[in-house]
Amino acid sequence: MNSSEIAIGIMMPAYNAESTIHLAVNSILSQKYTNWNLIIVNDGSSDKTKEIADEFASSDERIKVIHFKENKGRPFARNRALKECLKYEYVAFLDADDFFHPDKLSNQMEAFETNPNVGMVSCAMGSYDDKFVLRRVRGTKGVKPIKYSYDSNFTLARAANMIKSEIIGEIHFSETLKMAQDSDFMMRVGHNHEIMSIPNVLYYYSEYTSVSKKKILKSHYYNLVRFSKSISDFPLGSINHLVISFAKFVLFIIRYRFLTQESVLNSRGINPNEHEVKEFNLIVNFLQKNKMSL
Repeated sequence: MNSSEIAIGIMMPAYNAESTIHLAVNSILSQKYTNWNLIIVNDGSSDKTKEIADEFASSDERIKVIHFKENKGRPFARNRALKECLKYEYVAFLDADDFFHPDKLSNQMEAFETNPNVGMVSCAMGSYDDKFVLRRVRGTKGVKPIKYSYDSNFTLARAANMIKSEIIGEIHFSETLKMAQDSDFMMRVGHNHEIMSIPNVLYYYSEYTSVSKKKILKSHYYNLVRFSKSISDFPLGSINHLVISFAKFVLFIIRYRFLTQESVLNSRGINPNEHEVKEFNLIVNFLQKNKMSL
């Protein structure tokens, strides 16, 4: 089958995202790879997210919107979107306050076509602030196809990944974890499958506006919770991750009062190069010009 004939389901939970969802959806409409289906789950928003999402859906048949009457939380919204996306061959992810590079889907589909045994393809990510300045990038070294295991000494991020639906099966996002559901889901899906990552920055993350020092502290705590819960399924890997996570948690608590939010976020990546900054600025300018064009 030609890669252009393969359908991708894109999950987008949205809660009070009226100021960002235009940019996110327009980045999907601008994809060079066009065989996608966007599932927006409006998680009981109290702003104009519902109206904006419905307007997008009325303008493009590839966009479907599901509305929750009240806010249920991201794991519930993700699971509802996942249920729809599993109808397609591949599943991708985009939060309503982030956006894609125009080449994201096409580059990842090319990677799958070149590496048919791979079940999951990620890419490098760029983090930007409230003034749309690209501050940090990570994952730019890429990862050649490797066999992943829950026992591996690293965890898997969700946002930038694309996954073959067949390897997801019955796995879903934990609705009992208040945080860390994403990495829990990804590690369970990736277990015993080949994964890889493209070195290109293809996912842009609003990290400097959506992630706080307090949120990172909570994520360290919930990593302990999730690895404790996974011991029965993955004993060796869970205990290993639990020990490492506990050490990171204690160290972060000790340093917490001395760290600024800026320094914490800066430590999560490296400075972008001139090409990455220029490309980011061009994409942002293009998407912002088309922000209201429905």
